[in-house]
Amino acid sequence: MRKINRAVKIRIYPNAEQRVQIEKTIGCSRFIYNYMLADKMEHYKKDVKEHTSQLQERISLAERGGFIGVSKCTDASGKRIP
Repeated sequence: MRKINRAVKIRIYPNAEQRVQIEKTIGCSRFIYNYMLADKMEHYKKDVKEHTSQLQERISLAERGGFIGVSKCTDASGKRIP
């Protein structure tokens, strides 16, 4: 039995305010991803083995604004983490 992959393309037309909000959200996500990737690469070079719980703790810290500039970023993107 062959599996058929289907996709749906959608297009949005945000107004100026929504466009700014989308760009801020994507920018924040990009910052967190790049920061955590650099952190992971640094730990790999040091040959540090860590558990998933430690990684999740650092990610949570990043999302809560534990890094410089991220708290403003998450406020602006509307992503408030308790």
